[in-house]
Amino acid sequence: MTRNLERLYIEYNQLNSSLRQSGIQYDSIEILGKPYILACESGSHSYILTGQILSVELSDTGGTKLFISSRYMGSEPIQSLMLVDDAWHIRTTRAGRFIARLKIVK
Repeated sequence: MTRNLERLYIEYNQLNSSLRQSGIQYDSIEILGKPYILACESGSHSYILTGQILSVELSDTGGTKLFISSRYMGSEPIQSLMLVDDAWHIRTTRAGRFIARLKIVK
């Protein structure tokens, strides 16, 4: 049991470190439920999405993923919002991946 708690503590610290490196100044627990503004450009279209952060995931490969309440970007279903090389990427079902700017509203 103690070993599992130690592992959870290490993963929690890794997740918080990853969020801070991306410019988010909240711990993973504090970010849940926070409103966000997400801006993205796709060709001649610009999108601004708003909503709430639903959950945060740190993969075993080190990637950080946010699950957000916005389900669509235009008519495209959003699969994920993932931090890749210090930039947030929106992945959609058909159109691919777009670089986005994320701001957490205080």
